[in-house]
Amino acid sequence: MKRVKDVLRNHVREWKEIILPSPLPNPPEYVPPKRKSLTASFGDIRKGFSMYLDTWKTKPEDKAKEEAMMREFVEESNRAIEEAKGVSHKGKNIASTLLKNQYAVRIKAYQMAIKEFIKGYKEGVQEGGQNP
Repeated sequence: MKRVKDVLRNHVREWKEIILPSPLPNPPEYVPPKRKSLTASFGDIRKGFSMYLDTWKTKPEDKAKEEAMMREFVEESNRAIEEAKGVSHKGKNIASTLLKNQYAVRIKAYQMAIKEFIKGYKEGVQEGGQNP
């Protein structure tokens, strides 16, 4: 019974070391940082929070730049839409003839495939009838 306890105790220690390994010791030249006082910590938090709030504030010159960029983007998109409309009206006739030609070629290929299938089928039926 004592042996069982010793084995279990050793395994528990091993599992503890595997699950929660102990940290390596610090090198001799390491100097731990000094702890800040509570007021210094709150000062850092206040400074960080004010910096965060400053990122949300917009400056007048930034606002003007953003508005100018937005106007330019809207003008470019309107020009692109007008160009696309013009091209679509001009290309309407060309596109319809291309589609008609494409479908005509597909129909012709389908007709030829059916003719070849019928021809092969007839040949197979004739060979089946000749060799009973």
